[in-house]
Amino acid sequence: MKNILSYILFGLFVSPNLFAADVEAMVVNADEDEANGQIDLTLNAGVAPFTFSWVGPDGFTSTDEDLSDLLPGIYTVTVQDKFCGIATLEVEVEEEPKTHANIEEAVLDDLSLYPNPTTGFFVIQTPLDVEVVVYNVFGSIIVQGYNKKQIDLTGQSSGIYLVQIKSDQGTITRKLALQ
Repeated sequence: MKNILSYILFGLFVSPNLFAADVEAMVVNADEDEANGQIDLTLNAGVAPFTFSWVGPDGFTSTDEDLSDLLPGIYTVTVQDKFCGIATLEVEVEEEPKTHANIEEAVLDDLSLYPNPTTGFFVIQTPLDVEVVVYNVFGSIIVQGYNKKQIDLTGQSSGIYLVQIKSDQGTITRKLALQ
């Protein structure tokens, strides 16, 4: 009986319950007329394992944590943890109008970002003159520069970052994992 009571007390008072404020989403908006939006969730509390239940436009459903190939629209996720903590988050994937051409495939072949994942430093290899902007999950700019091809994220929180690379030929955004 003592062990059962200890477990119940642990579950009620010690375990980090999952609340809506504990679920964050990083969104990559969809390009105009494309199904290429993305949602990357980060959970800051709760106890694994987690279950995910997504609903979205046109009858969309998923049980994956992170989503890709999304149309613009409102997506709602309900997350449940091991101790039945439940959080719900509504996320909007917006449609980005086409303002310039995408980087051509030939240019993509000459562009690389490594190492990915990284522990701090990473390199952007491209023959182009580029402007680089690195965003965190909150959309804040972490690093920005022109022709900056060696970037240091040492001291930043572990997680997913978006690296936006702009040139006169267009813009591309890549995910970067910082360990």
